Amino acid sequence: MSYIKPENLTELRKIDALSYMLSCEPQELMHDGYNRYRLSSEHSCVISPKGWYAWQRCKGGKSAIDLLCELRGLSLIEACEMVGGASIVQFEYDQPAERGEMKLPPPNFENKRVFNYLCKRGIDEDIIQWCLDNDLIYEEKKYGGCVFVGYDEQRKPKYAFIRGTYSNSRFKQEIQYSQKKYSFRIVNEQNTTLNIFESAIDALSFATLMKNANKDWQSVNYLSLGGLGSRLPPQLLNYLEHVPQTSKINLCLDNDRAGVDASQQLYNELQKDFEVLIHYPRCKDWNDYLCQKERQI
Repeated sequence: MSYIKPENLTELRKIDALSYMLSCEPQELMHDGYNRYRLSSEHSCVISPKGWYAWQRCKGGKSAIDLLCELRGLSLIEACEMVGGASIVQFEYDQPAERGEMKLPPPNFENKRVFNYLCKRGIDEDIIQWCLDNDLIYEEKKYGGCVFVGYDEQRKPKYAFIRGTYSNSRFKQEIQYSQKKYSFRIVNEQNTTLNIFESAIDALSFATLMKNANKDWQSVNYLSLGGLGSRLPPQLLNYLEHVPQTSKINLCLDNDRAGVDASQQLYNELQKDFEVLIHYPRCKDWNDYLCQKERQI
């Protein structure tokens, strides 16, 4: 194929990137939440029914052809040949916010496994207990996983993320029907500073570092993005809408290429309305940094 008719190109562009990857390269996809994946060969690339975005490259799109051209370096003709010649199932995706309500996994009768897991990650015991007492974390019954919970303005659970607690477990998953805009957060509305992290573990690690430095860890606000996925995350927009007194934002994302690129993009978006500072951990992320400091003691 050296030429493709415009009408054929239009039809091929209707095939979305996630349908193509699920049909042709499922081994490349790693679960990163409900109907959301990352590429195993390029972790900064997030793919969902809404499209794909590669933070490291600062490129994104909707169609499979865009992904093959931008990420694989194929020409338009080559990408069309691959998509046109493949057997692709056009998947129908659930719409979590419309099709059902999120249900939290049943809790265990105790939180011992979660408490020990977070302690091993270096999180301060008092901070863990405070989160347990305020229902921000708990131990789910079936596998003993650690559930991080996010609430709406009426204190109703709308978001939950579960991490495996067994040794060497890499299990991570958002609970079905979670609404990303209500991701894990610790809010003190008397303070106008917001600290933003990629994960709840990093937020709690930063709080522990503050407490270890004899600072009031509850004097500021913490927001977990639950990963990187959009230029201006809905969880940040929701937070700013309901905590309008925010005047300062500390971007505390991971110290890797994806985190650095996301920090710069968020800085560019936010700096005209807020005082914005970027803080990188001296390791890959804030939990690594916390654990390293504890090993040095």
